[in-house]
Amino acid sequence: MTLRRDAGLALEESERRWRKPFDSAPAPMAEVDLDGRYLKVNGAMCDLVGLTADDLVGGSVGNLPS
Repeated sequence: MTLRRDAGLALEESERRWRKPFDSAPAPMAEVDLDGRYLKVNGAMCDLVGLTADDLVGGSVGNLPS
């Protein structure tokens, strides 16, 4: 169990370190799954397309407004 717990803690720390630069980046960024659906977007991405994160997450990359 200790190995599993340590792995979980390491994953949480890694995600925490990635989250701040992702969220505060001035460039539009998105995490997308293999089917082309947004998993996560940053504020710059929302500003670029004029939608909220709630509007984008779960939607398809191919369905952005033109």
